[in-house]
Amino acid sequence: MKRRGFFSAAAAVVLSLILTFVPSIRVSAAENPWIEITSGLFNKSSVSSEEIYLGESVKITAKTAAMDAKKCKFAYLSKYEDTYWTTMKNFSTLSSYNWKPKFAGKYTVCVKVLSPMKIAYKKFFTVTVKPKLENRSVVSAAYINTEDSVTIAAEAIGGTPEYKYAFYMKKEGSGSWQTLSGFGNVETMMWTPSESGVYKICVKVKDKKSKIADKYFTLNVSPQKPTSPEYKLSVKAPVTAPYRWSCEVSDESILSVSSPVVGGRFDIINASVMLEYRVKTLRAGAAVIEFTYNSCDGKKYTLKYNVTVVPNLNMEVTSSEGEYFDDSLPEFVQEKKTLSVKLDNPSEDCKWNCSISDSNIADVDFKKDSGGKTEYSFDILRSGHTSVNLMYVSNSGTVTYYYVVYNIYVDEDLNAVVESTDGYYVNGSKFPEMSG
Repeated sequence: MKRRGFFSAAAAVVLSLILTFVPSIRVSAAENPWIEITSGLFNKSSVSSEEIYLGESVKITAKTAAMDAKKCKFAYLSKYEDTYWTTMKNFSTLSSYNWKPKFAGKYTVCVKVLSPMKIAYKKFFTVTVKPKLENRSVVSAAYINTEDSVTIAAEAIGGTPEYKYAFYMKKEGSGSWQTLSGFGNVETMMWTPSESGVYKICVKVKDKKSKIADKYFTLNVSPQKPTSPEYKLSVKAPVTAPYRWSCEVSDESILSVSSPVVGGRFDIINASVMLEYRVKTLRAGAAVIEFTYNSCDGKKYTLKYNVTVVPNLNMEVTSSEGEYFDDSLPEFVQEKKTLSVKLDNPSEDCKWNCSISDSNIADVDFKKDSGGKTEYSFDILRSGHTSVNLMYVSNSGTVTYYYVVYNIYVDEDLNAVVESTDGYYVNGSKFPEMSG
């Protein structure tokens, strides 16, 4: 009995000394039926790494130097930045835990070792989760014509800066990739395909620790066959006999003129309407369009236009003459529809720049700032593919913060559809929608 009393007293003294000299202790019978102590003496736990990339895992191994280690239980907790503690695994005999953080940033990890004597020995670790290497490269267009160039802009975030970039291409049906530019400091390059076809483009980014991220693109290259724009000519005619106008073209292989239809404009006072002719260009060359109107009272009106169709099939009126109902001769107007997009302006020290891969398909009409947004409006002029490039750059133009690409298809009725988008926008949010 005396020996048992001696050992009990000795154990009490040891426990007292431990509680006196440990740096942190919490006793709360209401919350836990045990004592919690921060101790590196009895808690020998470890983590596989204190710095990882987002998407990777950390192995947390619980270990104790206590004599009753086989009877201990372990718990695993984590805290993100300055938020609250989260219990990843409550007390159990599981001596290791694989943890995969959800966000980049700094975490505090706590391992608790609970002994049979109801003492929980705590040990803390700081784990830094770095953003994983991300390839945000952009290709300026998904469709181009032969003899046109495409811009390939490499962009990387996350990982460990300093980055290197490499560019590759492969034509569909080919078995091997060709190097356009090996790993180096070149961030942007222009590439002109040698022939039409479908190409794959690959951009690789590599960080300082040699981690590599790839991004692939598809580029469609078509022969230089521009589509035809459509022009409208509105001529006045009496309501009683609007279809007395007739039209002749000197070379119908260059221009085609549709049958006239009554437009939406009426002049009730003068009892007249506007008759609409539609003209499409077919090939490059010069031609004459002549309109004639024989009135009921025998008077004759004529309109004569000398036109030139340039290689991109745009029509230019070189001269016009004739006798008309009014003093001024009617003019040809190119048919068009409008598409617009509004973009945020996160910083006053930056600005948006806009470019279009094929200005024959669409053209920038105007831009205006309103309510903290920049609005671009585009004239849709003819059918085909084009791409709108919007870049948010510093006022000096040396730094690009956001780069958005809209790949657009326009049908025969000038209806525009955004087939695909690429790039990166404000805080990674969804790209603004184009409306027409």
